[in-house]
Amino acid sequence: MGFILVEEAIEKFLLSVPIIVPFANVVTNIFVGTLTGIAIAMAMYWLDEMGKSKSQLRYEAISRLVAEKLPAIIKEREELELLIDENHKSMLEIIELSLSGFEEAVSSRNKKGIFRFLNKIHKLQKGRELEVKDIKDVKAILEQPNRTWKLKW
Repeated sequence: MGFILVEEAIEKFLLSVPIIVPFANVVTNIFVGTLTGIAIAMAMYWLDEMGKSKSQLRYEAISRLVAEKLPAIIKEREELELLIDENHKSMLEIIELSLSGFEEAVSSRNKKGIFRFLNKIHKLQKGRELEVKDIKDVKAILEQPNRTWKLKW
């Protein structure tokens, strides 16, 4: 609506100038078209800048959040790594002690010692104690009727 009023005003002005009267309509259309193009280009530029500023605001918000939270996350990760390393070392020590105890029990033919150390190793690996404690348990399992055997490696 505003451009129509501008077009009318420009056309009336150009009609008042005697030299331009034959070309007034053409000059008015060119001038109003140029003005419309400039206005649309400015509107598109403004919309583009507004889009950039929103994404820029998002970027800055994310950057602030990362800057605030990242040090605590890194510290927590480092603490967890230390705990894992300590746990790993203690597990290795227990396994090493159990294996050396097992070797000692085997060399001295100590059946209870062999079972005790095998049980420790099994408990570390599976999280539970062995079901078989001695040769009597093995015989009882082998004598069960309708037992299906599957070897697990």
